[in-house]
Amino acid sequence: MDSFTIPWPCLDSSAKKPNTDFPKPTTQKSFAEAVNNVCEIPASQLPQACVKGAELAITIPEKDYIAGMEACKHNLHGRIVWPKGATPLTVVALKDKLALLWKDLGRWGMLSLGKDYYEFAFSSLEDVRRVRSIASWSLNPGILKLFAWTKDFNPRTQQNCSAQVWVRFYGLSQEYWRQNILFAIASSIGTPICTDAATAKPLFERTFGQFVRVLVDMDLTQIIRYKVLVERQGFAFFVDLEYENLPDFCTNCNIIGHHLNNCKRIHANNENHATKEQGIVKKQARETKKTYVQTKDGRVDQSRSKFMDDGNENSGKAQEEDEDVIIVEERIN
Repeated sequence: MDSFTIPWPCLDSSAKKPNTDFPKPTTQKSFAEAVNNVCEIPASQLPQACVKGAELAITIPEKDYIAGMEACKHNLHGRIVWPKGATPLTVVALKDKLALLWKDLGRWGMLSLGKDYYEFAFSSLEDVRRVRSIASWSLNPGILKLFAWTKDFNPRTQQNCSAQVWVRFYGLSQEYWRQNILFAIASSIGTPICTDAATAKPLFERTFGQFVRVLVDMDLTQIIRYKVLVERQGFAFFVDLEYENLPDFCTNCNIIGHHLNNCKRIHANNENHATKEQGIVKKQARETKKTYVQTKDGRVDQSRSKFMDDGNENSGKAQEEDEDVIIVEERIN
């Protein structure tokens, strides 16, 4: 017998029964289960706080601090200089932009420290050298400047006083064009980062030999040297230094961005000092004015009126004496 299909599903006994299984309710996690980074160290093993003077003090475990220093050995600090009117990017957007520039690197990460400062963690020393070989990275908008990692870094107290500068070395013959020698000379003025492509070429491929070019991370609070004495066994000579695009640095504020001649703080202090000097001069140059104060009010004393006649000639003299005046010097404010 040929099978046929019943057009009315309600009469078909072989129709699939509806699924009556309801999803099981999810159990809510407890607070201890949700927070997986709770402190598991017994309170008895934690250091005890103490009061030193008026402040509370605590001593941290030195072993863990050393481990933290070891974990940061391939880290760098960086600062992004945003152009005026530009909207700063989020950390995720910055990382996406840098991922296109650093696509050949190994694993790396970044985090925001505040005040446009960032910290970068790299997986190898070679990656650190590669990213520092470029003085600044263009983010369009903004420029990322990387500098060496330092312990106890605090963005709130950080003053931007270091810069990566290309330095030219004049007076070096070809036997000195070796990386260890060049970096040794560059270390006298800062932290050497790399040489340019022309300097790094092998001797047979080198076509330029007028000067050496080394990228140096310089602390601008130090004295800028324009020559250095290079010594070897039995011989010494001077090497002239020339800096390319050395940024303006204010020795009064200890920050990069303006020169000492354009320091607003100095101009403000000079104006305040000039105002104070003008006030002192005005106070010293106060003029004196003579004022006349009447010693008597002109009224005749009653005791004297008994002995004076109306026609007495001395009455006129007595009246003149009553009108005597004295001179008093009074300063004008």
